Amino acid sequence: MAPQFVAPYRKSDKNDHNDAEAICEACGRPNMRFVPIKTEEQQAVLMVHRVRSLMVGERTSLVNQIRGLLSEFGIVLPQGRCHVRSQLPGILEDAENELPVVAREVFANQYKRLCDLDRKIGEYDKRIEALAQADENAKRLMTLEGVGPITATALIATVGDVRTLKRQPAIFSLARACTQTVVNRWSSATWPDHQTWRRLSVNAADPRSSRCHALPDE
Repeated sequence: MAPQFVAPYRKSDKNDHNDAEAICEACGRPNMRFVPIKTEEQQAVLMVHRVRSLMVGERTSLVNQIRGLLSEFGIVLPQGRCHVRSQLPGILEDAENELPVVAREVFANQYKRLCDLDRKIGEYDKRIEALAQADENAKRLMTLEGVGPITATALIATVGDVRTLKRQPAIFSLARACTQTVVNRWSSATWPDHQTWRRLSVNAADPRSSRCHALPDE
């Protein structure tokens, strides 16, 4: 049960006793909406996404730090980790840029750390790809334009059985929320529109639907 649905039934200040009483009162309401309990398999898939997301954020911070530190020595690199990956080794080998020895050692360690993060994130990407290929629902979702293994597995692990969500707007909101936390490379031009989310929810909700078959790219 979502916390905002319990708050109206709390009679006084927030504490354990009043919260428990409010929960009991809210549970007795006939139209109350409850959050489906996730299976252990769903929790395991979401764990993979959370660990990967943490490493992606760490990699982004590391790239920004490397660029910022290089700029203090008058070396400016374009944005994007690909530029750091491709140009930093040459900068470290260039004896004419007058980088101090200590700075070269630090940048070398940072570069090694960046390579390690790339390797680990790649391993998690392969794991997510394998999870998607092993799930028929994920395969159906990936027939939609802009939906890949990361989005499909995150959506299925978060929502579970879409038929438990009686209101279709709730499906759209949950789909956007769960994918926004794990997909950070989409631009506004490639983000699925409302019609795509509608087709996505229909595919996940009814495996016998004719829309579950391969869909043409839009």
